[in-house]
Amino acid sequence: MSNIIEAISIPNKFFTLSGHWPGAKTTIFQRMLFCVDILFNLSLLAEFTNHFDDYEILSEHLSITISPVSYLIKMIIFKIKSDAVQNLICSIKLKEFNDCPNHLRNIIEQTVKYSKFLGYVYQSLCLVTILLYSLVPVFTEADLPLRFSYYIGNFKPVMYAFQVMGLVSAASNNSSMDILAMSLMRICAAQIEILNRKIIGLSDEYEKYRPDYIKTELKRCVKHHVKIIRYHEILNEVFSMIILTQYATSAVVICNLGFQLVHVDPMTLQFVRMTVYFIAMMIQLAMYCWFGNEIIVKSSAIRDACYEFKWFESDLETRKTIITIMERSKQPLVLKVGKFSMLSLQSFTSVIRTSYSYFTLMQTLYRKNQN
Repeated sequence: MSNIIEAISIPNKFFTLSGHWPGAKTTIFQRMLFCVDILFNLSLLAEFTNHFDDYEILSEHLSITISPVSYLIKMIIFKIKSDAVQNLICSIKLKEFNDCPNHLRNIIEQTVKYSKFLGYVYQSLCLVTILLYSLVPVFTEADLPLRFSYYIGNFKPVMYAFQVMGLVSAASNNSSMDILAMSLMRICAAQIEILNRKIIGLSDEYEKYRPDYIKTELKRCVKHHVKIIRYHEILNEVFSMIILTQYATSAVVICNLGFQLVHVDPMTLQFVRMTVYFIAMMIQLAMYCWFGNEIIVKSSAIRDACYEFKWFESDLETRKTIITIMERSKQPLVLKVGKFSMLSLQSFTSVIRTSYSYFTLMQTLYRKNQN
């Protein structure tokens, strides 16, 4: 029988290995790896300043620079919010989140399996992307996986190892951050669904239970609902700015990759790796929006579940308990993207539209520059 904490086992392992898991002691080697991440980002930004006069090269370099920089920003926010993250993990271990009727255990089982499956698939896609970038010097005339215009002489093998290490670290930790966020959102949606099923189950079997039992179970539902709301508040506190960072970077990367795919020969390795990278970025953004939307949909269904309860056949105390749950669920639970919008499928289409607008602007500037 799975425990719901197992849903975050993949990011737990990766963050513990890299020294980013909240509360875990970091070794000197792990601190050095983080310093390598910072130096890698600085090298990308240094190269970025050399290509302001060439839209095509600038777009190509920007598409690969944004993701590692995004990872670094997200990781800094994550470390600042480490206390809140630990509170979030403690919330998952609460009795209200793990003790549920046997007929609802399948929701927890599915949450764990789905989170692990999604984690493995997504990280495999990221690994393939990094592998394709690492093979650039093998199949092309380039000396390094990424552009670096500064003279390095005989240190090209060292620079190659440095870039590959930076790419692997950024991809593994960034994907782990995404998987952690999405697994925690999935847990929130699963708990709301369990709450709804409990309330509906009490209504369906209303005549089989004694009034005292109904009152006790409904009070437990109230406690469960309060814990879910608190969990959601901490989730917002931790990931609101991280999601905002992801939104901003996704729009830029998708736009630049789209621009590159239009101008790159389809029969080259560059086109293949950019296509895989583009798919990974689209999946990354879509997963955030999908699970954010799931929380909205399922939390909106709480009032319907309460209304389906046979409150008209209940005593005054039971009705008051049902009203308490309904009043708390008037506003659906939403994850904020900073303070600007909410995380939903509608916001996914908004980012895609924004990316397309940037893409058409870049196409216009590129044509003018060519003329």
